[in-house]
Amino acid sequence: MAATGFQHTHRVSTSLLVGASITEDWEGTGVEVKIGITDSPRELVFTSAQTPSEVEALVSAALGKDSDVLGLTDDKGRRFLVNSDKIAYVEIGAADSRRVGFGIGSGAAKSG
Repeated sequence: MAATGFQHTHRVSTSLLVGASITEDWEGTGVEVKIGITDSPRELVFTSAQTPSEVEALVSAALGKDSDVLGLTDDKGRRFLVNSDKIAYVEIGAADSRRVGFGIGSGAAKSG
């Protein structure tokens, strides 16, 4: 058992990690990437400008021992490097458009 309380295996099928439901509908939009790291209570979450196919290929290569490090770039140009032996899971999904501030409801916008 790892310190997190979960049993850790070093290699898991990449189809379980990245999922088979990646579609080409996401091409050209931001992709949210979540990486669970063993022995860490938090996951690494960022939005990448890379396509889901590119992210999946990089994850598969890192987990397949083609590389010891997974390297991904976020939409702001920052580079994230994760030791492939420490990757617990990777989730690839459509990025949420985050809104800043407070929305005004239709009832509150009426002027009297």
